[in-house]
Amino acid sequence: MRKQVKVFAPGKVILFGEHFVVSGYPAIVTAIDRGVTVTAKKTDDKFVIVSKHSAAAWNATGETITAKPSALAPLYNMVREMCLDHGVSCTGWVEIESDLISGGGLGSSAAVSVALAKAVSLLHEIQLSKDQLINYALKAEKEFHGRPSGIDPTISTVGGTIAYRGLGNYTAIEVGKPLDLIIVFSGRKRKTSKMVDAVQRFAAEKKDIFTELVKLYSHVYEMAKEALVEGDFQAVGRLFTLNHLLLRSVGVSDNVLEEIVRKLRNKDVYGAKLTGAGGGGCVIAVADGRAVEIAEAMARLYPSAWMSRTGVAGVGEKA
Repeated sequence: MRKQVKVFAPGKVILFGEHFVVSGYPAIVTAIDRGVTVTAKKTDDKFVIVSKHSAAAWNATGETITAKPSALAPLYNMVREMCLDHGVSCTGWVEIESDLISGGGLGSSAAVSVALAKAVSLLHEIQLSKDQLINYALKAEKEFHGRPSGIDPTISTVGGTIAYRGLGNYTAIEVGKPLDLIIVFSGRKRKTSKMVDAVQRFAAEKKDIFTELVKLYSHVYEMAKEALVEGDFQAVGRLFTLNHLLLRSVGVSDNVLEEIVRKLRNKDVYGAKLTGAGGGGCVIAVADGRAVEIAEAMARLYPSAWMSRTGVAGVGEKA
């Protein structure tokens, strides 16, 4: 067992296809340069998780030491199952640090799960494949979100930019040149499962309309993939706009998100769209060399806005 390890797992932005991926259609997702750092240290007889807002501890037999049930329990359950599967004692002290906005659609809970699973596996010298790591993280995600698509733990694990069709079914996209995104947080958090359920109701009640929207999205997806490979970010921006209209059509945008999109377009970005489940969360935009200037201007209007590098490496140990 190692004495200490430090791991970073990136957050994510869905560039194209949110909600359509839940229905089995491909989405394009990229890893961003903000994420979660987990520091794990050796202990002898307990497992302790410390985060910014809470802490919890369990003894070696899995009984909670803290006074009340913890919101961190899904993370412990994931780690305990991994340790039991590999015949090691579930002990350790871990600290979670994040610069992702929880509930912002940036994959914060998945990045936590991936970073924690990776850190504990390194601490206990457990050998995990990428698929195994994704599946362990997904166990925690299911407790947090109900029925996640798997896209968040996948991109946090493998990094880069990928076309995602379902768990274990993804391919890398080699983006033609670095893509920097403007990300604007609306100030309103959302619950993924609630928005997914709303879209599924829409799909069931308005089947013909949803089918046509899916057909339109399939064309957006093919053009977007080509534009990314070619590094044609003006085309990417135009396709952001089209994808946003499709998402608005299924009812996941709102007045606040529409206002952000409109303000970004007024600043002459190539295009803007909501990202993630909708109903709050973030808007992304692609622009030319003025991306930093635009992000700074939006930060004066909304709780948080910044420029983010995309296509970063997946989870890994930090020096």
